[in-house]
Amino acid sequence: MEYEREIPESEKMQEPEYSLNLPGVTAKAVIYDPGQWRCTEFYFLETIPEQVSGARIYQVLHISRQKYL
Repeated sequence: MEYEREIPESEKMQEPEYSLNLPGVTAKAVIYDPGQWRCTEFYFLETIPEQVSGARIYQVLHISRQKYL
């Protein structure tokens, strides 16, 4: 799931705070765009939530895993 939001302007970047608290989250990441004062939050979920306003839902079809020797 992808969720975009504005971040408040400041002189220093702050530690990331996630906007959503969803059940079944297996991983999450935040990507900041300080030039636009926006960030995009990505949530990886076991099940799709019923409704999250302003979010985009993507379905991962395949994840390749390479074994390292």
